Amino acid sequence: MSRCGAVLAILAVAAAGDDPCTLLPHPTTAELLPAPANASAHAAWLASLIAFRETCLASVGWPGNSTVWEALRWTRTSFVQPQMHPYDRGFYDPKRGYTVDAWLDGLEARYGGIDSALVWPTYTNIGIDERSQFDYVLAMPGGAAALANVSAALHARGVRALWPYNPWDTGTRRDAYGRSDAAILAALDVDTGFDGFNGDTMTTVPEAFYDASVEAGRPGAVEPEVGGDAAELAWGTLGWGYWAQTMGEPSPEAPPVDRWKWLDRRRLTHVCNRWAKDHADDLQFAWFNADGFEAWENVWGVWNGLTPRDAEALRRVATMLRFFGARDLTWASGWVPHAPVGGAGVYASLWPTATEALWTLVGRGAAAATARVDVSGRVPEGGRVYDCYGGAELDVKGGAVEVAVEAGGFGCVWATEADGRDFLATMAAMTTRPLGDYGASWVAAKQTRAPTPATTPTDDVERGMTRVPSAVFRYRVAGVQIEAFPDQNGVDVQFPWEPAPTRSHDQLVTVDAFDVDTYPVTNADYDVYLAESGYLPENAYNWLRTWAHPRNDSAFHRAASAKPAPPPGAGKRPVVHVGLEEARAYCAHRGKRLPTDAEWQYAAQGLDGRAYPWGDADDASRRPPLVDDAAACPPRSDVDAYPSGASPFGVLDMAGNVWQYTDEFFDDHTRGALLRGSANYRPGASTWYFPRALRNDQHNKYFLMDASYERASTIGFRCARAAPADDRGAAADCVPGAGALCLRLHPPAAFVDFDGAAAWIHCGLAGTACDRKAKATANLTHVSGEATSQFTNNPSAFSWTGGEPTKKTANTTNGVFATAGSLARLEATAPEGSVGELTVFAGAYYAAADFTVSAGGESRAIPVAAPDGLQTVAFTVKFTGTLATSWTLTDAFPSTDAPNINFQAAALKLA
Repeated sequence: MSRCGAVLAILAVAAAGDDPCTLLPHPTTAELLPAPANASAHAAWLASLIAFRETCLASVGWPGNSTVWEALRWTRTSFVQPQMHPYDRGFYDPKRGYTVDAWLDGLEARYGGIDSALVWPTYTNIGIDERSQFDYVLAMPGGAAALANVSAALHARGVRALWPYNPWDTGTRRDAYGRSDAAILAALDVDTGFDGFNGDTMTTVPEAFYDASVEAGRPGAVEPEVGGDAAELAWGTLGWGYWAQTMGEPSPEAPPVDRWKWLDRRRLTHVCNRWAKDHADDLQFAWFNADGFEAWENVWGVWNGLTPRDAEALRRVATMLRFFGARDLTWASGWVPHAPVGGAGVYASLWPTATEALWTLVGRGAAAATARVDVSGRVPEGGRVYDCYGGAELDVKGGAVEVAVEAGGFGCVWATEADGRDFLATMAAMTTRPLGDYGASWVAAKQTRAPTPATTPTDDVERGMTRVPSAVFRYRVAGVQIEAFPDQNGVDVQFPWEPAPTRSHDQLVTVDAFDVDTYPVTNADYDVYLAESGYLPENAYNWLRTWAHPRNDSAFHRAASAKPAPPPGAGKRPVVHVGLEEARAYCAHRGKRLPTDAEWQYAAQGLDGRAYPWGDADDASRRPPLVDDAAACPPRSDVDAYPSGASPFGVLDMAGNVWQYTDEFFDDHTRGALLRGSANYRPGASTWYFPRALRNDQHNKYFLMDASYERASTIGFRCARAAPADDRGAAADCVPGAGALCLRLHPPAAFVDFDGAAAWIHCGLAGTACDRKAKATANLTHVSGEATSQFTNNPSAFSWTGGEPTKKTANTTNGVFATAGSLARLEATAPEGSVGELTVFAGAYYAAADFTVSAGGESRAIPVAAPDGLQTVAFTVKFTGTLATSWTLTDAFPSTDAPNINFQAAALKLA
């Protein structure tokens, strides 16, 4: 079809009443325009695109000369933008404050730096109480004044800053002055020196938002998360593009065309793919369209870091985009997408001006290719043609040049008379190493659980505390966070027994005896603590907000001037509006600590796996009523208001009144506290608010920054401390003396190397002979047990050869099992002056069993229950003298298979 014919066809559709801006649809998304069917169809396809642009812009009355584009000229070259959280440990340190330069230095080192930052302090924490999205901004340490310094530091490095706007946030506290969201955002930009906002979940941003920024005297960029529309080009210069996600997997070979940039070349899209672990497509699509990239790595506190290959590709693409953006080439009015080039799997866009021309090429094929680019009529008189990716001059032969493009890589051809020697030298040095040499494997960020402070046990149980006996406890819990990787890895936390963070956790753990506060800490308790300790925070913002402050300190980012007074009649309510470190400090003052997440759950659940502290079914009479539709959070109930909600141990107020701090986890980028118990309040109007976790087998993760940001009207705490060892086990970290025992349970490794063992036994390789493959010494012997059978499918594998351990995997998952009686009847001896450490690998299948050890007249036992199938375990016992062990079946659970216990191996170390 000719250009004239294409225009007539599109005008005919418009005359029929259809919106001409929705024509030429991409098969999967309105954000894109389809590629031509093939090279021979390019001329007609390009004519249809030009006709589409003319009729669409005419339909919205867009002349293309809005002053918006000059006021926001910086957005045209805002190529690399990370969405980031201000609580990122590289951006803020509680001791040093904001570390903007160090954060920027890190990004420059890893992938070449950024042009703007989307600073996101709201979701996922928003909704834990009544604070609005704007409250979260102002709660950041130092408030607006400190944030103005942050933006100044960013601007000094050439980086612009945007806030998020969450239009779904309509259920939290409303503005005290009755201002519209548009007016509040404009005022935030003025007060903090920021440069605009990203419209979360928004397809378009209404013009009123831009107008409000102009009226406030600081024109701000608006960036809808999802697409855009043609009318918005009059005030919207940025947007996001979830292109690879919307096109499905695998992405098509021919790159798509950015619909909104085609309508106005100055409009920049940040190509976004938040959960992707491979950004090769995203970066190629961005380069092909001379668009930007959303370098989003801290995704709601989950670290989805760029692989080395993606980081290096971004460095190269961004370097080229910035250079050519500064020359106005990345929005050249004569843009020709899918400009014809030779080379299998190579695609190009042409960006010509009156004096030079740029081709942005991508290699979409499975193999490297040589692209042939026709530069005839594009080389200015006296000009030259360069490989602007490799940094070398090209020979023009027959009006064309040839340039190599890696598989999955990038190419660049530049015809110019300009002197670009410095840029070309930079690219030459940068591209010496092929992209394919960089690692493309994604690795989850390792999380660490903060150490649990040691406390001194007391024989007597303190008034107001409850003693919880030691046990082997099935710790089965899942995080309730809204978003995660499709495979659920990365989100929530990583316990020491887990290879990576994951949403769900299921592990037998040894919980040593401990004392726990029967109720959460109350206002009355905290008032006594303040009087005793003299504690006054350096930043009192939001601290004890409902208390009476002599100078209204909690409304300002300044030091508290004097001790506040609790609200009258609220002494028995849980204290709230305290940060994690403030809760820890209170507990330490009392000789206690916060409970671990496992301790908290065990105290609430006992050993029967109940869903709620009182039983298996929710019962509204045993907890405060749920509140979902109030913008103001109601006061917390008295901690003793629901005595029928007690746990099996008599611990109270564990569901529906107040969230409670437990463990802290951190990686290199974020810190988060696991919260338990859940408040009854959750704002209405949106499912994006912080989810409740009322059940015993649920927790939520609350991201940490500093006390002013963390203090919430629904978060409290209770304290715990170690109790003396009882007869159900001993402390996991004890060091045995003469005749003493130390027994603990832990998860078995998937592969066990007996390296360093003085003696070891592996069972089941020939019938039931456990010493079939053993490093035989007098220090470890196997005593015959009950009748056993052999199995071959245990999750753990062991290694040996010729009586000495070495890595070998064949026939190493064997073991023996019994449906009655005892297994793992071992005798071990630690020579005088040494300590033995015996590890036994065993399991239970729809059965309950006791692992018993005895030495020097002392005994210890750990019970294990596996009601839902196979539970593999490892026991480690430290001892002196001679030790005897047994693994005895005590009960059976309903099953179509015969319940049993198994024994696989044992290893003895001597120290």
